[in-house]
Amino acid sequence: MSITELVTAYNDKYTERLAADKVAEALKVEETTLKQQLITALRDADLYIAGNDKVSFTRRTKTRFQAIDWGQIHEFIISHDAWDLVQRRLSDTAVIERGGQIPGVESYEYDDLSRPTKVK
Repeated sequence: MSITELVTAYNDKYTERLAADKVAEALKVEETTLKQQLITALRDADLYIAGNDKVSFTRRTKTRFQAIDWGQIHEFIISHDAWDLVQRRLSDTAVIERGGQIPGVESYEYDDLSRPTKVK
């Protein structure tokens, strides 16, 4: 393919994916609403399992944790060497805001494509 043909093919596929993403977003909203309705119905009926001839679902109670005092958490992490409590991912923006010179951090470059929001 020529560069012009690649531009056209890439743009067509990009546009097609964006349209599919919008459909997927709408489906996800519907799915999430139905899931919450099923959870509520099971809880109200004091049931843990429900299904039909094709599928069954089991309601489970899970525990999730959220930070309410980052100062205390940071102190705990340092004093107990508990770095496994946090996900290890750097914020590119925060590194750039600090001049990009953080001990133990290196940068790398990669190629990407940008696309104007309005296409002819």
